Amino acid sequence: PPRTLVPRSIPMMEMTEQTFASIRRVQGLDDAGFLLRADRDLVIGPNRSVTILLDQGRLTTAYPVVLFSGGRGSELRLTYAESLYVQGGGRHEKNNRDEVEGKVIKGNYDIIVADGGLNRRVEPLWWRTFRYVQVEITTQDEALALHRLNSIFTGYPLKEKASFKSDRRIMSDIWRVGWHTQRMCAGEVFYDCPYYEQLMYVGDTRLEILATYVSAATGRPVYHSYLVVRREDFPQPPTLPEEIIEMAEELSAYQKTNTKTANIGFCSDISHGYWNADQTECPAHV
Repeated sequence: PPRTLVPRSIPMMEMTEQTFASIRRVQGLDDAGFLLRADRDLVIGPNRSVTILLDQGRLTTAYPVVLFSGGRGSELRLTYAESLYVQGGGRHEKNNRDEVEGKVIKGNYDIIVADGGLNRRVEPLWWRTFRYVQVEITTQDEALALHRLNSIFTGYPLKEKASFKSDRRIMSDIWRVGWHTQRMCAGEVFYDCPYYEQLMYVGDTRLEILATYVSAATGRPVYHSYLVVRREDFPQPPTLPEEIIEMAEELSAYQKTNTKTANIGFCSDISHGYWNADQTECPAHV
């Protein structure tokens, strides 16, 4: 059926300007510190190649903003990453994410080509996820003046209303990291992961809903998630019952042989939602 505009069921997303915490690595320049200052420009001379590694300090979901002048034909490549990868290591070897020495960046990127005009502002139509941003600049016959390179944080405007205290520091750290994770994964919908898929899987969403109730004491994004699921145009059910039974059996067998792993009981709740309406109880093997 034709779609019509309806009122939003959730608030507008938070939009907060933020700056990078530090510059971790520079190649091709003696100093790139002006890039973090609002009152000075970083000027890259003609026919130069420069690489600058910026560190936000922690993961963020944000719209990068680049403001520059001149430098006709110059190319700026911005690569976004949660962490750097060990050079020469395994495909996904990251180790300590605070460390950058002996590591390289891999990830999604944007490429900007300067037209030589003044006060050009470039901002993507969709937000990016990053802690690190590597800026690679190659100029041609004109110097390029970088006026500003920062970002605008965006996400669901959750407010932390719950608190947690423990005499064990690690427990407080877990709460802090968990709250930040909740913020990174909450936007127009709940995301399974803000960097890679950005999808609202029902299983992940269930856990995020519970975390939202406990930590933010709000039900608005929860109700919105329910509406999104109802409006999906996929055939119902989206996953065949026999496929869910097979998945649950595999997970159950894995848990029995790996008793130290995290509990996976929530899978039975997910699969229970797909049973035949006449079936009042979840089968024992699930």
